[in-house]
Amino acid sequence: MGRTTAGSSNATRKRSEKLTFIEESRRQQFLDIGVRLFRELGYEKASLARIAKEAGVSKGVVLYHFSSKAELGKAVLSRVLRGYSEFLWARVDIEQRAKAKLLQIPIASLEYVAAHREDYALYVDVIGCFGQLEEKREFVARVSQRTREMLVALIRQAQEEGEVGEVNAAAVADVIQGALDGLMELYAVDPTSVDLIAAGAVLATMLESGLSAR
Repeated sequence: MGRTTAGSSNATRKRSEKLTFIEESRRQQFLDIGVRLFRELGYEKASLARIAKEAGVSKGVVLYHFSSKAELGKAVLSRVLRGYSEFLWARVDIEQRAKAKLLQIPIASLEYVAAHREDYALYVDVIGCFGQLEEKREFVARVSQRTREMLVALIRQAQEEGEVGEVNAAAVADVIQGALDGLMELYAVDPTSVDLIAAGAVLATMLESGLSAR
């Protein structure tokens, strides 16, 4: 969708100012409708005009809060990722030691995707459609970088605690992240062919054995 001059100006202003209660409520309303329509129709077919109609406002009101459909798509992705992150950290924070936290990541990550198939399908659909290729790469890179940094930090902390041997923390983080991404992609293509719960348990067992301090 194109970006109007008024929409761009308002979006810039809103990013630099604190939203009022009414503005935040309206923004959340558009997000709720966007999530529902993206699920029902797919990102491509769910237009801003349709979202505005569902909300009972003009398209310009939607553009007041989201300067383009891509910006709304990013907000939807951020909401999905926040739900995933909150679930993951709730599981990880139960553990006291860094290695135990690390081993929870593949289990909890894949359990979340298995239990929230609609959210994951929404993520795949939206990330595959919004924005230009470079913009898409930058968004995915930011998400991946945060995950990688978390994994590296846990591996290094576990090494300091004497529970993980002398391994290349960055390389191990890449392997974990790659394995999780690959399993999730397989699940997206054919959910019936992948047992994410079993795969998460196997991956955690492999990490437990492979990372043990010698």
